[in-house]
Amino acid sequence: MSLLVTGVLFYFKPNSNITNNRTSYTNTIPKNEAIAVSATANSYVQNNQPSSSPKNPISTKAVRINAIDAEKLVTMVGSSENGVKYMSIEESGLPPDEISNLKKDYDNLNKYGSYSGGEITHEFTKANDFKEALRKNGNLENVKNKLNFTPTDVNSILGGNFKLMGADYSGSLSEGKFNSLFRYYEDGTGKRFEINEMYLTPANNYSLNVYKESINFDLVGHQATLQSLKNAENKEIYNLDFNVNRRVFSISSEGFNYSDFLQTSMAIAHAAEKEV
Repeated sequence: MSLLVTGVLFYFKPNSNITNNRTSYTNTIPKNEAIAVSATANSYVQNNQPSSSPKNPISTKAVRINAIDAEKLVTMVGSSENGVKYMSIEESGLPPDEISNLKKDYDNLNKYGSYSGGEITHEFTKANDFKEALRKNGNLENVKNKLNFTPTDVNSILGGNFKLMGADYSGSLSEGKFNSLFRYYEDGTGKRFEINEMYLTPANNYSLNVYKESINFDLVGHQATLQSLKNAENKEIYNLDFNVNRRVFSISSEGFNYSDFLQTSMAIAHAAEKEV
C-alpha cells in the first residue's frame, strides 16, 4: 500500500543496493480466490468474528480486487476515516518525477505481484537487528512499555509453534512514548513472520494518505495491498499492508501457504477492530 505519513511517502520500494536475484517472477497469488473466515479458519478466527455491519457487508472475505472494486470499497468506507485519507496519485500534489516513479511501482505490482518486480527489499533483511534490539530491551514487555498504545496480540494468533525472536519500538515520540512496534517470529521449521504496527493519533501528529492505485485487495472490508515474491531459496513471501482502527499494519510471511497467510491476516484485522 502506498502511504503518505506526515508528508513522507511510507511504503516499501525497491532498494537500489539489493542484489537482483530475480530471473522471471510472475504473480503467484490466485487472482479470484476468496478466503472466507468460516472455510478453513483457525480457532482464533472462528471464535472472534465481529458481528456483521451494514457498512461492512463483505466482512468475512479476503479477496483480490480490481481498480473498480477498489473504488467501490473506498466509497463504502468513506474517503476519509480514522485519520486516513484515500486519494489518487494525481491528487497527491507530489512532484511529477515522484508520481512517475509511483506509476512504475504500480505497474510492477500489476505485472509481477510486487512493487519491486520480484526483488527482495525489506523482507526479513533486518531480522538480526531486531533480535539484538529485543536482547538489549530484555523482553517484549519492556519494549511495549515504550509505546503510547496497546499493540494487537499477535502471539495468540500465530500460535504456540511461533516464538518471538525480535522486537523494537520506533515512530513518533509523544510524551516519552513511541507509536510503532516491530515484531519478528520464527517457528523453527523455516516459517517466519514479521509485523510492523503503527498507531495514528493527533497527539503523534500522524496522518495517513493511501493512494487508490495501490489498493488491490479486500481484507475483511479493509483496503489493502497484497504482494508476493520469492526469496533466494525459492520460498514464497507474502506482504500485506492495511489499516484498521487507526492502526497501520505491514506484515510479511515466509514459508506460509497462501491460505494460512490470509487466515493470519484476517485474524489480525479482526483483533485490531476490537482494540481501543
